[in-house]
Amino acid sequence: MLVSLIRTVIVYILLMLAMRLMGKRQLGDLQPAELIITIIISDLAAIPVTDTGIPLINGLVPLLTLVICELLFSAISMRSIGFRKRMLGSPVVVIDGGKVVQKNLFRLRFTLDDLLGEVRNCGCASFSDVAFAIVETDGKFSVIPADPAAPPPEELPRMVVSDGKPVKDELNAAGVAPEALDAALKSEGVRMKDVFYCFFTQGGFEIVKRDSK
Repeated sequence: MLVSLIRTVIVYILLMLAMRLMGKRQLGDLQPAELIITIIISDLAAIPVTDTGIPLINGLVPLLTLVICELLFSAISMRSIGFRKRMLGSPVVVIDGGKVVQKNLFRLRFTLDDLLGEVRNCGCASFSDVAFAIVETDGKFSVIPADPAAPPPEELPRMVVSDGKPVKDELNAAGVAPEALDAALKSEGVRMKDVFYCFFTQGGFEIVKRDSK
């Protein structure tokens, strides 16, 4: 009985430390890879707690291995836009200017009832009341209501630079040539590697530099 109690406390402390290391996202909106890690960790944590016949270290090593893998995955995702898009996907626009983007809805296997329910949850009565609706990489909906007092935006702002690197897919979607981006950065006296993020809209470029360390 005492052995089981001690093993449970050790595993509990280890899991608490692991969740702190992996960040607050683990407790909130989970990406698919993060959900998988969380499920596996919960199953592995039960083994050393319930089976006192195996050495405790044999149950802790897989847990620590998964935590290390998740930290490495997160570090690579922070530094590589291509890796992040392949592993986590990209946000998908399902309503554009009050109209449902049917091909994207079919690709995500969402029904119109699902979409309408999400729109209503955000306080909009119908699709025409929505300027943009986006399915984020974690599966959640982001809805930007149309302002009845102002004309709806003609296009969604595009993040064309992320963490000092140009996002080619977003540049192409926005119809912006790399030369135009370079010219905008040059006019602001900013080097690409010093840009934290840059959005492009019809009004031009919104450039935000990295904080100085």
